[in-house]
Amino acid sequence: FEMPDSVTLISRNSFWNCKGIKHLVIGEGVNRIGYNPFAGCENLLLESKSPYFPCENGIIFNKDKTQILCATNKAVGKSFTVPEGIKAINRGVFSGCVDLEEFDFGKVQYIDKSSFTNCKSLKKLYIPDTVKYIGEWAFSYCTNLESVSIPKHTKIDKNAFNECPVVIERR
Repeated sequence: FEMPDSVTLISRNSFWNCKGIKHLVIGEGVNRIGYNPFAGCENLLLESKSPYFPCENGIIFNKDKTQILCATNKAVGKSFTVPEGIKAINRGVFSGCVDLEEFDFGKVQYIDKSSFTNCKSLKKLYIPDTVKYIGEWAFSYCTNLESVSIPKHTKIDKNAFNECPVVIERR
């Protein structure tokens, strides 16, 4: 599916859980994207023609590439390393990436709400010292998440690990 250039906004949850879409090209006219409108689209690979939202390997970034805005299970796969220069993982970005087993946060400073909800294959995470904040429901429903190591200075919002059997180590 290729969006017409007349489309300027992709609202939050626009394509939520659309498992049948395999390929989507964001049109040149898109200048706003709500928080991850592609959550749960397990088989989707994204492209972008918008000058506001560069895309690399199926991952959508903000214009200056300091934030990850959208990612899908197909683009992320089993292992993902945050590219250099990324400071924030926006709301819902990796939500529904059910195959994701390993994650390297790089130098991320901010993990927004619902960033990793329903990432059912995550088992262990190491949150680096650069992370200052973990948002509400960030890792909710990661039902196989066993352990997370988090710096003592990192603020953890309520319900960040809701419905997880996780043991949290503060270091």
